Amino acid sequence: MLTVARRVPGAMFMKLVQTDLKNFQEHDEIKIQLHPVKKNILEYSEKWKERGEVIGKIISGFCFVKSSWQIKDLVEALNEKPEISEIGVVDEEGKPLGLIVRKQLFDQIGTRFGREILENKKISDLIQNEMIRLINQPQIFENNRNILSVVEEIKEKLEKKEIEPFIAIDSQGVFAGIFTNLDILFYLSKILESDMKIAKNLQDSIVEDKKIMNEPSFRLLAGSKMAKDIGGDFYFIKKYSDNQWIFSLCDVSGKGVSAALVTTLLGGVFSIYDFHSGISLFLKKLNEYIFQSFQVEKYLTGIFMRFDEKTGKMSFYDMGHGHAYILRNHKLHKIKSTHANFPIGIMPEIENPAASTISLKKDDILLIFTDGIPEQCNEANEEYGVARVEKIVKENIDTNFEHISDLVLKDLKIFRGKEYQQDDITFLFFHYKG
Repeated sequence: MLTVARRVPGAMFMKLVQTDLKNFQEHDEIKIQLHPVKKNILEYSEKWKERGEVIGKIISGFCFVKSSWQIKDLVEALNEKPEISEIGVVDEEGKPLGLIVRKQLFDQIGTRFGREILENKKISDLIQNEMIRLINQPQIFENNRNILSVVEEIKEKLEKKEIEPFIAIDSQGVFAGIFTNLDILFYLSKILESDMKIAKNLQDSIVEDKKIMNEPSFRLLAGSKMAKDIGGDFYFIKKYSDNQWIFSLCDVSGKGVSAALVTTLLGGVFSIYDFHSGISLFLKKLNEYIFQSFQVEKYLTGIFMRFDEKTGKMSFYDMGHGHAYILRNHKLHKIKSTHANFPIGIMPEIENPAASTISLKKDDILLIFTDGIPEQCNEANEEYGVARVEKIVKENIDTNFEHISDLVLKDLKIFRGKEYQQDDITFLFFHYKG
């Protein structure tokens, strides 16, 4: 309990003592009491944590005053406690009558006749005087009420820029504390943060930050770096028969949670599909699934490849992506599809996608990436481009292959300077040994 004692008439000092809500004995001292749970906040927090996600968990203000107390003494006490922004007003049984907002009270006292009007009044006078509206009547909720059910009830107030206080009561209707729309928003942000961590862990299990493979016929380096914690880029590698491999790199429209949801779906679809049926049929089914699920709100571009280790042939299906290159004899060439294919998910059905086939030669290097690399801009609004990637690959392919992606990402970060990462980044570098 906070106790304000009179040393001389009109002068007060603050002293912190413990109290119990049931002990409302008459006293010659003027008191700003703390709700009894405040005396052992750790025990209180554990108690409500065990009982679930309830309002009692987010109460941020525990101070209250009895309506029979003098306004001038409350003002002087509040002067000693500048951290108190709202204070509950209760009757003799501890049941809430409303609350006083510190700023409103002090603004009223600061007016020309404010101090004279309030000088000798009790707090109860504020309730009875309709001309002086200093006792606010916020919504009241039981402290064992589920937080999300309260969110649903007051969702319009959560959009306000101003702080909106609410009162919490216990099962007996006794004042239990004050919480605000900011307390609820903070709670919701913590839930979102937790969900984001779970989503990131899930996406990381599907789209690894970095993957290095060294097979008899090829070396492969793949990886991803999202613009946010989670995003919409995706790559997939799978050997589905003795000599046959599937490689894919996709870029889902948008970023963040919604795009990450699509990559999660892609991970499941790719994992269970039997690619013995061919990529063309897979792409038709994938297009139908994405279109029906998202109705063009989400779609994806991508490169889908089938590699035959025995023959060295690589079949390409470029579904509106375009960022595929081959480095042959130290010269970089863009891989152009003989037919234009539409992105996945922008129409209900697609015709059989057209494929381009390349017969790989020893030491050919395929460079495939999403537009987060070449289209990243610096502070001068210049794009990173492809030439820088080509240079890094040429300089490191023989002696430092496994670190090429690290070098590209480092160079990209230096290039963009203070400019933020504008898009998700995913890459797949393939070196054919022959």
